Amino acid sequence: MIGVIDHTDAPRLSPKAGGFFGPDGNLQLLQDAAIPFAGRPIALVIPRPRSRPKRPPPP
Repeated sequence: MIGVIDHTDAPRLSPKAGGFFGPDGNLQLLQDAAIPFAGRPIALVIPRPRSRPKRPPPP
């Protein structure tokens, strides 16, 4: 794992720049500690890239 991003270290969204989501444009993920409903993302885990599988040797 490379890291975890939560509301304490996520980049801040600017209402002037847009960038909000959802049907009403009001979804702001990882912007504060509030969890208004079950199932809302509370963190983002950044995994290490997997190594590419080795190709079998040519016949």
